[in-house]
Amino acid sequence: ALDSVCDASLVSNHVAHKASVAQGKGFLAAAAITYPEYGLKKIKAQIVGNEKFIGHLPAVVGLVCSALGVELRDSKRLFLFMSLRGIVSAAVRLGICGPLEAQHVQARVSAEVMEELVDGE
Repeated sequence: ALDSVCDASLVSNHVAHKASVAQGKGFLAAAAITYPEYGLKKIKAQIVGNEKFIGHLPAVVGLVCSALGVELRDSKRLFLFMSLRGIVSAAVRLGICGPLEAQHVQARVSAEVMEELVDGE
């Protein structure tokens, strides 16, 4: 369901759609190699040819975390951390802030975001 929601929300932005799917498939490939004992290679083989599963990053992160036995709260925290890290990293690359300031921003915002979005349920 999450994969379909991501697909529908990115239908008008071809670049973002392609990036989300590429990141999702890359994350799954890396996880399958890193954690072979959790059967992720088998999961990957089952979904690669499945037309219903597109492979957007948020859905794949959830799938991998579930297979690894990561609790839902921690899975949410991981995805939010990854998203925030991407935004902060882009700010550094664009010269908006330096790497030390970016780390400070991530630490400060991360605590607020995690408390509000993950822990505040």
